[in-house]
Amino acid sequence: MKDDLPVNGLDSDLAVDELMIPPDESWDEFEDEAIDNATVLDDWIVFPVIALGVFIATVFPVFLGQQLCLPVLNTLVIFPLFVWAVRTERARRAVTMTLFWALCLAVAMMALGVILSGQAEAAVQGAVEYRSQFIRWMADATPVTAAPAQDWLGHLRDLAIFTAATAITAGLGGLFLLAMAINIISVNAASLFNEATRPVQTLLFSWPVWTIARLVGAVLLAVALAEPLATGQVRPEALRDWLRARRRLLVYGVIVLVVAALLQLLLSPLYRSMLEAGLGLR
Repeated sequence: MKDDLPVNGLDSDLAVDELMIPPDESWDEFEDEAIDNATVLDDWIVFPVIALGVFIATVFPVFLGQQLCLPVLNTLVIFPLFVWAVRTERARRAVTMTLFWALCLAVAMMALGVILSGQAEAAVQGAVEYRSQFIRWMADATPVTAAPAQDWLGHLRDLAIFTAATAITAGLGGLFLLAMAINIISVNAASLFNEATRPVQTLLFSWPVWTIARLVGAVLLAVALAEPLATGQVRPEALRDWLRARRRLLVYGVIVLVVAALLQLLLSPLYRSMLEAGLGLR
């Protein structure tokens, strides 16, 4: 029995050591894993960063009158975060960040269009042509190929181009097209605001609700279509798995686009009359 007693406390020390908490290094490993799982994409700070990036990438090209540089820089603000979210299968986060980016871009371009109307129009390729056709649409509903025209074949063509550009570039091409469209529509809204007799009414109706719905549908499709190339899963069996996993997102995108078409069909007369009244044309 005496032999079983600890000698100089060594046995008791060993027993205590066996019960001790693992050394700091083992906990560091768990902490690193937790940090890796909770990336910056999950932090609220990502949204102020996007807003600041949009501001910088919009103001300087407008001041310099850089038509190509403007949509390129706008796209590069969101593309790295977009691909990161898609690669890590965070579709909801990708949708949220992209819609927030689109909102920031629209607000920035409208603000610059109001304050620096001439420079903003000069910096946005296609803005003058779009505004001309928009005015024609308001005046007499003349069939046009841009603005809120009910050109369904044109819409399908644009959708096909957007889909292909998104799929073959992991979203880069699609985001670039979205940036161009947002800039054009926003500068047009600012131009109408500057000439309006009822500015608030004109501003509210210069961004048609069906255009907003179409933008949301396009973002949903972009997140789904960018995933195969962004993740490198382009083999037939991988594409089948992708289709099963993202089928709901694709369906939602198509549904929103169909709703946008119906809204355009139903609300075009209302928007036309409200814009005419806001601009003092009636």
